[in-house]
Amino acid sequence: MILVMLYHDLPNSLVRLNNLNRLADSCEKTCRYLFGKLFARYHDQISALRRLIELSKNILAIFSK
Repeated sequence: MILVMLYHDLPNSLVRLNNLNRLADSCEKTCRYLFGKLFARYHDQISALRRLIELSKNILAIFSK
């Protein structure tokens, strides 16, 4: 009886598993996209901050002579 129920429920289980796999793939793609956007934004800001620090060092070097 239990084996018949398990066999009968197998197609539904496979459909649910397939849907969960699709949901997981979608979540992974969304996370990768959002993380990429966030990293790109902060990478640009960090690069600008580094350039500003280098410029400040150069200005201090000129005035300290």
